[in-house]
Amino acid sequence: MMLRVYVVAAALVLLAGPAAARCSQPYAPVVKITASTTKQDLANLRNDMASFIAASDLYQSCLVSQHGDRSLADANQAEKERVAKEFNTALRAFLASHPS
Repeated sequence: MMLRVYVVAAALVLLAGPAAARCSQPYAPVVKITASTTKQDLANLRNDMASFIAASDLYQSCLVSQHGDRSLADANQAEKERVAKEFNTALRAFLASHPS
């Protein structure tokens, strides 16, 4: 019985290694600002964008440091820039239609 516990524990330790070496790719938020969007919706989307950008930075660092993979990091950077541009364009349109 004790041997079985040690074998299971050893297997879990060995399996945890590859899982820790993986980099978690973040997914971009959907930028959807409509006529019915509220300021709170906009604040939530801004927070989602900030979280995505921070997670993307970690993902890119992980890819380069653990795998030496610049191509996936560059693709993620392009996605980050695309979504940021989309957000900024939608934000400008929202602000133009909701002067305060």
